[in-house]
Amino acid sequence: MLKNRNNSNLKILLIQFKPAGDVLLLTPVVKALKIKYPTSWISFMVNEKESVLIKDFSLIDDLILIKKLSRNGLAGYFRYIVYNFTLIKKIRRINFDIVIDFIGNPKSAVITLFSKAPVRIGRKLGFKSIAYNKRIEKPDADTNTVIKRLAHLKPLGIDPAYVSPELTLNMQDKNFGRDYHKSLKLPSGRKLVILAPNSPRRSRRWKAEYFIATGKSLIKEYNCKILLAWGPGEEDYTRKILKGIGSDAEMIPLTTLTEMAAIISTCDLIITNDSSPKHIANALGIRSIAIYGPTNPYVWNDIDMKKNPALQAQQADIPCIQCEKRECPLKEHTCMEFITPDKVLKIVDLILNSR
Repeated sequence: MLKNRNNSNLKILLIQFKPAGDVLLLTPVVKALKIKYPTSWISFMVNEKESVLIKDFSLIDDLILIKKLSRNGLAGYFRYIVYNFTLIKKIRRINFDIVIDFIGNPKSAVITLFSKAPVRIGRKLGFKSIAYNKRIEKPDADTNTVIKRLAHLKPLGIDPAYVSPELTLNMQDKNFGRDYHKSLKLPSGRKLVILAPNSPRRSRRWKAEYFIATGKSLIKEYNCKILLAWGPGEEDYTRKILKGIGSDAEMIPLTTLTEMAAIISTCDLIITNDSSPKHIANALGIRSIAIYGPTNPYVWNDIDMKKNPALQAQQADIPCIQCEKRECPLKEHTCMEFITPDKVLKIVDLILNSR
């Protein structure tokens, strides 16, 4: 397969620009590669924003950062083309032995094709498949995303079992999380629950009124302290929920992804949509309850549904469930209304009383 190099000294490039959750879900792939090729050099091509989630992961040797550039106007588009041309030249100079494209969009396919790597792995995706000389078959609809990613290693003779994603926090981020937790001045034994009500895809949002009702019940019935996670552009929606919950709830400060992760690491439970905070919590070993509508929990949730439950309506109740649409075209967002606060609170009781 790789005639000109000792297989233990390979240069390997993994391509996954974003989003944050998908980047984290590749850490099991890195682990599997390092077991097979312990002295290999693994580079990870990722957007600058998402790179903070893996910058301290010791098994990754190098990050190739992708800048977010505007393509507005002729000048902007020209800068974008020049930047990507320069990026491809950089990849070619490194002489990677293996390039694995986990995205399969036109940009990642072009980078893979022109990398000159002897082994180029990607999914079968129509005309874009010409970028790859080792092609991965389309998985079953219910295949967990980590298992999908690990399947990209089969052309290398690696067929690893599932392992959980991992997030490594540096000491600065750990201290940030500890200091923030101390600032809450929680009495000993009081539970800390994070609500993560946001998603860049509006169709994945559980109703604000449901988050409010859940937050109020957590305070009244379990004496919990409630934190609301949010990011840029999500302040107004989060503040609406904060106002509805009232006392004993607060929004976390605007943070980096790893600072948010450090705060999540100090909580007892996170209740969330299908979004990045859920993946962050699972990678940190924090219990989660996730509410699903347009996406498939068997694909995107932690594989241990007993530890980290996923709630979703059945197709018999909601025929359009798992539609994958970014915006719900219906007048009523039925799939996300079907999971009511009382259903979530039944699971909360099992989790908080088991700790």
